[in-house]
Amino acid sequence: MTKTGYKETTWLNKIIECYKKNSRKIFIVFAAIIVVGWVISLNVTCFNSWLRESGLLLSLILLIVLDISASIHSQDTTPPTYLEEKQDLSMPKMINIVKQCNSTKDKADLLEYAGQTTLPLIRGIRDQGLAIRILAQHPDLLTGLQKKRSIVILDTLYNDIFNNYSSNYQIRCYRQPYTLRGRKIENQVLELGWLTPNIKQATAFGHENPSIIVDLSVKKNEYLVSFFDKTFNDLWNDSLTEDGKAVLENNKSV
Repeated sequence: MTKTGYKETTWLNKIIECYKKNSRKIFIVFAAIIVVGWVISLNVTCFNSWLRESGLLLSLILLIVLDISASIHSQDTTPPTYLEEKQDLSMPKMINIVKQCNSTKDKADLLEYAGQTTLPLIRGIRDQGLAIRILAQHPDLLTGLQKKRSIVILDTLYNDIFNNYSSNYQIRCYRQPYTLRGRKIENQVLELGWLTPNIKQATAFGHENPSIIVDLSVKKNEYLVSFFDKTFNDLWNDSLTEDGKAVLENNKSV
Protein backbone atom coordinates (compact mmCIF):
# COMPACT_ATOMS: atom_id res chain seq x y z
CA MET A 1 0.00 0.00 0.00
CA THR A 2 1.55 3.30 -1.10
CA LYS A 3 0.45 6.73 0.02
CA THR A 4 0.03 9.19 -2.82
CA GLY A 5 -1.04 12.77 -3.46
CA TYR A 6 0.17 16.01 -5.01
CA LYS A 7 2.88 18.34 -3.67
CA GLU A 8 2.27 21.93 -2.66
CA THR A 9 4.99 24.50 -3.29
CA THR A 10 4.63 26.84 -0.29
CA TRP A 11 7.69 27.57 1.84
CA LEU A 12 6.00 25.94 4.83
CA ASN A 13 5.40 22.78 2.81
CA LYS A 14 9.04 22.74 1.69
CA ILE A 15 10.19 23.04 5.30
CA ILE A 16 7.85 20.21 6.34
CA GLU A 17 9.06 18.01 3.47
CA CYS A 18 12.69 18.73 4.40
CA TYR A 19 11.98 17.85 8.00
CA LYS A 20 10.28 14.58 7.00
CA LYS A 21 13.26 13.58 4.86
CA ASN A 22 15.79 14.39 7.60
CA SER A 23 13.78 13.70 10.77
CA ARG A 24 16.03 10.80 11.82
CA LYS A 25 19.19 12.95 11.48
CA ILE A 26 17.56 15.81 13.38
CA PHE A 27 16.50 13.42 16.13
CA ILE A 28 20.07 12.04 16.42
CA VAL A 29 21.52 15.58 16.59
CA PHE A 30 19.09 16.61 19.32
CA ALA A 31 19.78 13.45 21.28
CA ALA A 32 23.56 13.98 20.95
CA ILE A 33 23.23 17.59 22.16
CA ILE A 34 21.27 16.45 25.20
CA VAL A 35 23.78 13.75 26.07
CA VAL A 36 26.78 16.06 25.61
CA GLY A 37 25.07 18.82 27.55
CA TRP A 38 24.26 16.46 30.40
CA VAL A 39 27.84 15.15 30.55
CA ILE A 40 29.28 18.70 30.57
CA SER A 41 26.81 19.80 33.22
CA LEU A 42 28.06 17.04 35.53
CA ASN A 43 31.60 18.39 35.36
CA VAL A 44 31.20 22.15 34.85
CA THR A 45 29.25 23.87 37.61
CA CYS A 46 28.71 27.16 35.79
CA PHE A 47 27.45 25.38 32.66
CA ASN A 48 25.11 23.30 34.84
CA SER A 49 23.65 26.47 36.30
CA TRP A 50 23.30 28.14 32.90
CA LEU A 51 21.65 25.05 31.43
CA ARG A 52 19.04 25.00 34.19
CA GLU A 53 18.37 28.73 34.09
CA SER A 54 18.15 28.98 30.28
CA GLY A 55 15.73 26.09 29.94
CA LEU A 56 17.60 24.84 26.84
CA LEU A 57 17.78 21.25 28.02
CA LEU A 58 14.07 21.21 28.84
CA SER A 59 13.28 22.70 25.42
CA LEU A 60 15.29 20.02 23.61
CA ILE A 61 13.60 17.26 25.58
CA LEU A 62 10.20 18.77 24.80
CA LEU A 63 11.03 18.91 21.06
CA ILE A 64 11.99 15.22 21.04
CA VAL A 65 8.83 14.24 22.91
CA LEU A 66 6.72 16.22 20.42
CA ASP A 67 8.56 14.62 17.49
CA ILE A 68 7.92 11.13 18.84
CA SER A 69 4.25 11.96 19.46
CA ALA A 70 3.85 13.33 15.92
CA SER A 71 5.48 10.19 14.47
CA ILE A 72 3.12 7.92 16.42
CA HIS A 73 0.12 10.00 15.32
CA SER A 74 1.14 9.91 11.65
CA GLN A 75 1.47 6.12 11.78
CA ASP A 76 -2.00 5.77 13.31
CA THR A 77 -3.65 8.14 10.83
CA THR A 78 -5.19 6.61 7.71
CA PRO A 79 -3.67 8.23 4.59
CA PRO A 80 -6.23 10.28 2.62
CA THR A 81 -5.29 8.67 -0.69
CA TYR A 82 -3.24 5.56 -1.38
CA LEU A 83 -2.39 3.24 -4.22
CA GLU A 84 -2.98 -0.51 -4.06
CA GLU A 85 -0.98 -2.82 -6.31
CA LYS A 86 -4.04 -4.86 -7.32
CA GLN A 87 -7.76 -4.22 -7.08
CA ASP A 88 -8.13 -7.69 -5.57
CA LEU A 89 -6.05 -6.50 -2.60
CA SER A 90 -8.28 -3.48 -2.02
CA MET A 91 -11.45 -5.59 -1.83
CA PRO A 92 -11.07 -6.66 1.86
CA LYS A 93 -10.50 -3.02 2.83
CA MET A 94 -13.65 -1.94 0.97
CA ILE A 95 -15.69 -4.68 2.65
CA ASN A 96 -14.45 -3.62 6.11
CA ILE A 97 -15.40 -0.02 5.39
CA VAL A 98 -18.88 -1.07 4.28
CA LYS A 99 -19.39 -2.88 7.60
CA GLN A 100 -19.16 0.51 9.32
CA CYS A 101 -21.69 2.21 7.06
CA ASN A 102 -25.11 3.51 8.05
CA SER A 103 -28.05 2.48 5.87
CA THR A 104 -29.86 5.77 6.54
CA LYS A 105 -27.14 8.07 5.16
CA ASP A 106 -24.71 5.99 3.08
CA LYS A 107 -25.27 4.61 -0.42
CA ALA A 108 -23.14 2.94 -3.06
CA ASP A 109 -22.44 3.45 -6.76
CA LEU A 110 -20.55 0.64 -8.52
CA LEU A 111 -19.15 0.93 -12.03
CA GLU A 112 -18.13 -2.54 -13.19
CA TYR A 113 -17.36 -4.59 -16.27
CA ALA A 114 -19.14 -7.83 -15.40
CA GLY A 115 -18.95 -7.62 -11.61
CA GLN A 116 -17.87 -11.16 -10.83
CA THR A 117 -14.95 -10.20 -8.57
CA THR A 118 -17.11 -7.57 -6.86
CA LEU A 119 -19.81 -9.95 -5.62
CA PRO A 120 -18.36 -10.17 -2.06
CA LEU A 121 -18.51 -6.37 -1.79
CA ILE A 122 -22.04 -6.29 -3.18
CA ARG A 123 -23.13 -8.87 -0.60
CA GLY A 124 -21.55 -6.73 2.12
CA ILE A 125 -23.49 -3.70 0.88
CA ARG A 126 -26.68 -5.76 0.90
CA ASP A 127 -26.03 -6.95 4.46
CA GLN A 128 -25.72 -3.32 5.59
CA GLY A 129 -28.94 -2.38 3.82
CA LEU A 130 -27.45 0.41 1.70
CA ALA A 131 -29.13 1.85 -1.38
CA ILE A 132 -27.05 0.83 -4.38
CA ARG A 133 -26.72 1.50 -8.11
CA ILE A 134 -24.73 -0.90 -10.28
CA LEU A 135 -23.50 -0.32 -13.82
CA ALA A 136 -22.21 -3.30 -15.82
CA GLN A 137 -21.15 -3.78 -19.44
CA HIS A 138 -24.07 -4.86 -21.64
CA PRO A 139 -23.89 -8.62 -22.46
CA ASP A 140 -24.77 -7.92 -26.10
CA LEU A 141 -21.30 -6.38 -26.50
CA LEU A 142 -19.61 -9.50 -25.13
CA THR A 143 -18.97 -12.88 -26.69
CA GLY A 144 -18.42 -16.48 -25.70
CA LEU A 145 -17.70 -17.36 -22.09
CA GLN A 146 -17.59 -13.73 -20.97
CA LYS A 147 -21.11 -13.12 -22.24
CA LYS A 148 -22.45 -16.20 -20.43
CA ARG A 149 -20.63 -15.15 -17.25
CA SER A 150 -22.13 -11.67 -17.45
CA ILE A 151 -25.66 -13.08 -17.78
CA VAL A 152 -25.09 -15.47 -14.87
CA ILE A 153 -23.96 -12.55 -12.69
CA LEU A 154 -27.08 -10.56 -13.59
CA ASP A 155 -29.19 -13.55 -12.64
CA THR A 156 -27.29 -13.88 -9.35
CA LEU A 157 -27.85 -10.22 -8.54
CA TYR A 158 -31.59 -10.25 -9.22
CA ASN A 159 -32.58 -13.73 -8.06
CA ASP A 160 -30.14 -14.29 -5.20
CA ILE A 161 -28.35 -11.30 -3.71
CA PHE A 162 -31.17 -8.75 -4.07
CA ASN A 163 -34.08 -11.16 -3.93
CA ASN A 164 -36.62 -9.56 -1.55
CA TYR A 165 -34.19 -6.73 -0.80
CA SER A 166 -35.93 -4.05 1.24
CA SER A 167 -33.64 -1.13 0.32
CA ASN A 168 -33.44 0.59 -3.02
CA TYR A 169 -31.26 -1.06 -5.67
CA GLN A 170 -30.92 -0.46 -9.41
CA ILE A 171 -28.89 -2.27 -12.06
CA ARG A 172 -28.24 -0.96 -15.56
CA CYS A 173 -26.11 -2.20 -18.47
CA TYR A 174 -24.13 0.33 -20.50
CA ARG A 175 -23.08 -0.02 -24.15
CA GLN A 176 -20.42 2.67 -24.32
CA PRO A 177 -16.71 1.66 -24.39
CA TYR A 178 -15.30 0.62 -21.04
CA THR A 179 -12.46 2.57 -19.47
CA LEU A 180 -12.99 3.10 -15.77
CA ARG A 181 -13.88 0.74 -12.97
CA GLY A 182 -14.88 2.30 -9.65
CA ARG A 183 -16.80 1.90 -6.41
CA LYS A 184 -18.05 4.81 -4.33
CA ILE A 185 -19.46 4.39 -0.85
CA GLU A 186 -20.90 7.85 -0.26
CA ASN A 187 -19.47 9.76 2.72
CA GLN A 188 -16.85 7.04 3.17
CA VAL A 189 -14.51 5.98 0.37
CA LEU A 190 -13.98 5.91 -3.40
CA GLU A 191 -11.97 3.27 -5.22
CA LEU A 192 -10.83 3.96 -8.78
CA GLY A 193 -9.35 1.36 -11.10
CA TRP A 194 -8.87 0.66 -14.79
CA LEU A 195 -10.13 -1.89 -17.27
CA THR A 196 -7.65 -3.26 -19.77
CA PRO A 197 -8.33 -5.58 -22.71
CA ASN A 198 -7.57 -9.28 -22.76
CA ILE A 199 -7.11 -9.60 -26.51
CA LYS A 200 -6.69 -13.38 -26.62
CA GLN A 201 -9.97 -14.01 -24.80
CA ALA A 202 -11.77 -11.06 -26.42
CA THR A 203 -12.68 -9.63 -23.02
CA ALA A 204 -11.39 -7.19 -20.39
CA PHE A 205 -10.16 -7.43 -16.83
CA GLY A 206 -9.50 -5.05 -13.96
CA HIS A 207 -9.05 -7.09 -10.79
CA GLU A 208 -5.27 -7.39 -11.28
CA ASN A 209 -4.80 -3.72 -12.19
CA PRO A 210 -3.71 -1.05 -9.68
CA SER A 211 -6.38 0.92 -7.86
CA ILE A 212 -6.56 4.19 -5.94
CA ILE A 213 -8.47 4.32 -2.66
CA VAL A 214 -9.67 7.80 -1.72
CA ASP A 215 -10.84 9.01 1.70
CA LEU A 216 -13.98 11.05 1.03
CA SER A 217 -13.64 13.01 4.26
CA VAL A 218 -10.67 14.87 2.73
CA LYS A 219 -11.88 17.90 0.75
CA LYS A 220 -8.79 17.92 -1.47
CA ASN A 221 -10.07 14.68 -3.01
CA GLU A 222 -13.29 16.22 -4.33
CA TYR A 223 -11.90 16.46 -7.87
CA LEU A 224 -11.61 12.64 -7.93
CA VAL A 225 -15.21 12.31 -6.75
CA SER A 226 -16.36 14.70 -9.50
CA PHE A 227 -14.44 12.67 -12.07
CA PHE A 228 -16.10 9.42 -10.98
CA ASP A 229 -19.58 10.93 -10.62
CA LYS A 230 -19.49 12.44 -14.11
CA THR A 231 -18.35 9.15 -15.67
CA PHE A 232 -20.94 7.15 -13.75
CA ASN A 233 -23.86 9.51 -14.42
CA ASP A 234 -23.00 9.90 -18.11
CA LEU A 235 -23.14 6.13 -18.55
CA TRP A 236 -26.19 5.75 -16.30
CA ASN A 237 -28.21 8.32 -18.24
CA ASP A 238 -26.95 7.37 -21.71
CA SER A 239 -29.76 6.59 -24.15
CA LEU A 240 -28.20 3.21 -25.01
CA THR A 241 -27.96 2.11 -21.37
CA GLU A 242 -30.62 -0.48 -20.56
CA ASP A 243 -32.32 -1.71 -17.41
CA GLY A 244 -30.63 -4.86 -16.12
CA LYS A 245 -33.89 -6.77 -15.60
CA ALA A 246 -34.86 -6.27 -19.25
CA VAL A 247 -31.38 -7.34 -20.36
CA LEU A 248 -31.66 -10.52 -18.31
CA GLU A 249 -35.10 -11.32 -19.73
CA ASN A 250 -33.83 -10.86 -23.28
CA ASN A 251 -30.89 -13.21 -22.70
CA LYS A 252 -32.60 -16.05 -20.86
CA SER A 253 -32.05 -18.43 -23.73
CA VAL A 254 -28.29 -17.76 -23.94
